[in-house]
Amino acid sequence: MLSLYPSIFYSYLAVPLLGWGIAIGILLFLYHPFNPVAIILTLKDLATPTIITTRSLNRYFKLYWICTVVAIPPIILGVMGIMLGAVVIEIGEEPVGMEILAISSFILLLGCFVVILRTVFKMLLLYQLWKLIPTDIARTTPGQAVGFCFIPIFNYYWAFIAYRGLSEDMNKTLQKRGIQCKVNDQLGMGLCIVHCCELVPGIGFLPFLAGDVVAIFFLKSVKDDAIALLEQCEKN
Repeated sequence: MLSLYPSIFYSYLAVPLLGWGIAIGILLFLYHPFNPVAIILTLKDLATPTIITTRSLNRYFKLYWICTVVAIPPIILGVMGIMLGAVVIEIGEEPVGMEILAISSFILLLGCFVVILRTVFKMLLLYQLWKLIPTDIARTTPGQAVGFCFIPIFNYYWAFIAYRGLSEDMNKTLQKRGIQCKVNDQLGMGLCIVHCCELVPGIGFLPFLAGDVVAIFFLKSVKDDAIALLEQCEKN
């Protein structure tokens, strides 16, 4: 049925191509070493006061893991569809192959937009978690913890500060306050190692998928202990 109307589906190529252009532009904007996001978060460190509550921590974490789960199927389907479309074109069925490529690109584009949302919620959660750590214990500021994650290449080193460092500094804070909780810092180290595996060629999306799974469990561990810290502060 699709092959009867190839011109209709060719016209749809404009949509994913335009979307891809917008998505790539956003990613280049975010990951440029001197992008305004990193500069504002790092230098000004969000000068306006941030109100951190149990509700906000739970909300950002929930939105983060939901976006992560929702983004995986369209990304996998989109990549597989693009590969299938390329194979169909290779065997001589160009109209059908172009249709498959157009539809797969659109599906993949939707997944990419959800990934952007997931990144936003993840960074908001990370910022608030670092904000709870006293300045005499924290090895970095909340703005630097988030902002430096957007610097290419350097962010692989910075992951050990932003995530492993978060678990260690949070544990110090909990111990100082006498709270009988402990963040699983091995998950933090595992997240950093998996993140660095993204540099290994030939293993595709596996590090990204594994990293998202580890990040969900790690951030949940930190979030739960941060809530315990907030509850003690409210009692005092």
